Amino acid sequence: MSPLNVLAETLRGLITLAAVFFGALLAMWFGVRRTKHERRWTAKYEAYERIFAAIEDVRFWVSETISDVHFLPTVGGKTAEDLTDRYYEAQRVLSSYVHVGHLVISEEARDQLEQLMQDIWREEHRYREDPRDDEEHDVHLSDHVHNLQTIIQAHLPGIEKQARVDLG
Repeated sequence: MSPLNVLAETLRGLITLAAVFFGALLAMWFGVRRTKHERRWTAKYEAYERIFAAIEDVRFWVSETISDVHFLPTVGGKTAEDLTDRYYEAQRVLSSYVHVGHLVISEEARDQLEQLMQDIWREEHRYREDPRDDEEHDVHLSDHVHNLQTIIQAHLPGIEKQARVDLG
């Protein structure tokens, strides 16, 4: 073999090795990118799952309280205290996504949640600061839960729409 043939064979071998190395590097890059995308999507999905579960807990508390105030049958066997605890825990979950939600969900969804929570807090403040005597308590509570129901119904479509956009 001539030195030129040896050089040509060596170059072909190096080019083949470089192509294989580049292909492996490219495959690894796409794999890591896909894994990151899937992890990010899973985190968003879990966040929206918690958000909608919390909204459902608030909505359920409202529904059960309306039924209780109007002496209608209620769905669950939960005590009022359990439902109230779930209501406040749901508010805490929603509030946490208002404050750190931008790490997982889109800014638009976080803004929607923030507006929902501001309206809920405003209604909570109105309810607690409006002095009523004991005879008017049921009427006052009924107004409060009806206002909360209206707030949830007003904000839920926007949050659902943003979740669909976020999750693609």
